[in-house]
Amino acid sequence: GGGGGGAGGGGGGACFKLKKLLLGRFLSAAPSKPSGVRVTPRSHSIELSWKPGAPTSSYNTDAYVLEVAIRTPELLAVLGDFSGYVQFYCGAECGYTIDKLRPGQ
Repeated sequence: GGGGGGAGGGGGGACFKLKKLLLGRFLSAAPSKPSGVRVTPRSHSIELSWKPGAPTSSYNTDAYVLEVAIRTPELLAVLGDFSGYVQFYCGAECGYTIDKLRPGQ
């Protein structure tokens, strides 16, 4: 799954940055989901990309989170209570590559 981010930007100056820092928690809006998610398998990697969601608030900061569900019995046994989702990426870019995969992963 992935979480989306709203519109970044919004004036840019030092005053706005301070206002965003102080008031962003109260004036930001729930982010929009990204769209056009693409998954491209490669020989030893998976490339993921998406289009940003619709702008919501100038108090939001773009950020996307890519989490992958653990399904292999070996990893489930090792991770125990921590098995569920593993975060692979968190950032502003609209794409990520999971590389160094072995056959069957």
